[in-house]
Amino acid sequence: MSQNTGRKFRAQLEKFVEDAGKPDFLNERGIVTCAGGIRLFTNAYVLVRVLREVLDCKLPIQLWHFGGTEITPIMRHILRQHGVDLVEASSVSGFDKDMVADGWQLKAFSILHSKFSEVLFLDADQVPTRNPEFLFDCVPYQETGAVFWQDIVELSADNPIWDLVDLPAVETRSWESGQILVDKVRHWKALIGTVFLGGQAEIVYRMIYGDKDTFQIAWRALQHEASVVDHKPFIDERVLIQRDFDGAPLFQHRTSAKWTYDAPQYDFEGSVHHEACLGFLDDLKNQWNGRAFFPPQRSQKARAEEHRLALVGELDLEIIGNHAIKIELREANEIGRGRSIERQNWFVREFNGVLELVIVHGSRVTMLVRQTSEGIWEGEFKKMDGGHVVITEPTLGRQTDPVPGATLVHDLIEASGIDLLAQVDGGNASSELCAALKLFTRIEPGVVDVLESFHTNSPTLSTVIADVLASVNADSNRNPNKDTDVLDIGYVSKRLSKL
Repeated sequence: MSQNTGRKFRAQLEKFVEDAGKPDFLNERGIVTCAGGIRLFTNAYVLVRVLREVLDCKLPIQLWHFGGTEITPIMRHILRQHGVDLVEASSVSGFDKDMVADGWQLKAFSILHSKFSEVLFLDADQVPTRNPEFLFDCVPYQETGAVFWQDIVELSADNPIWDLVDLPAVETRSWESGQILVDKVRHWKALIGTVFLGGQAEIVYRMIYGDKDTFQIAWRALQHEASVVDHKPFIDERVLIQRDFDGAPLFQHRTSAKWTYDAPQYDFEGSVHHEACLGFLDDLKNQWNGRAFFPPQRSQKARAEEHRLALVGELDLEIIGNHAIKIELREANEIGRGRSIERQNWFVREFNGVLELVIVHGSRVTMLVRQTSEGIWEGEFKKMDGGHVVITEPTLGRQTDPVPGATLVHDLIEASGIDLLAQVDGGNASSELCAALKLFTRIEPGVVDVLESFHTNSPTLSTVIADVLASVNADSNRNPNKDTDVLDIGYVSKRLSKL
């Protein structure tokens, strides 16, 4: 690689940093993690429960994701119960899908744009041994404002990354990015530089393995200080155990032993909090069936009925001439008691003005019933020819509140300040309303039906609604390309201590 190429790339990096400018954030400490999809959600759930209930960690937590099929309604519902703030990356100012297209690239972006001024980033597959809040008060962090942990390999001196960013070539310990501690007041430029390097994945990821050393290269290129924990990690066959400044185990990074919903869980000698984690996984199974279920678009009337049924409690379900059971229709379209292979999820739909309660296994309808009288639903058991199903509500459960936010679309439009009759655009009202409605459709997919049937004489409002509907089916395939051959080319393996 020519020297001119390196200088040109370095100049592009520095210009990107200056053009981006300092982001907004609060004077607050917090934890950030990234998780989307069934596997990482399962791990993030265990991490949150460990932090909150085992370690008594009080720091606020943000979980970043790409939206789309990554976070289902039940995932969102469960995380919010534990005080987790969910952030969809594409809703954040400064998001560029060409620069932040996979989970590796999302890491630096989420740290940079999180609401916290001081961030402890943790991969979703982490299990801390102790409450990590003390790290913010450690002397090395106070001195430099950034703490990184060593990896099990070293960047080689002949790695082309040094030429690419016009830096002196050195052999140095690689940084492992499963845990990062950073003060954004001091290091926001280095984080922007990290985002830039991740955004050049077609070039950079051929030289270094994923996101981890984008942090080190950005810190070096922009001449930022960092403290690196002196103690190398302990290694298990499938777990990396990172240590604190005194050498004691602190983070159990389950890199090759991620928690799974229903498979046997890997344990290792010296593991901490393993039994508690297994208990949290059992709790998760009780709340969720482990499937990525998205109900179809429904009317607000159907959504209101879903909310009512979720408050009813247990219902009596009888397959006439066969058997009767208790069934619990929970929030976010999950079935509690009475869940079985043919009863996995549920929703309500409106067909020709009549509400239908639909019970499904995946995309296959197994039971379809209609309300025949107050508290009585009757219909078909699809799995049995001629099968007849009756679902009866308990008497005390029939009077419940309507669904929260059922009129929120109309409230948002009114609050936007767009004058529907005069057909004028009130300044930034259209862009603000568009952003708000996009977020609302991700939280409540049934809102799409409301927008599709919304009638207005305002061209401005029509344009806003059209833009929102056009964004509903945005692509969300965000899987990073993990080319392990890079490790053989640009790194030097080192023998480390066994746990």
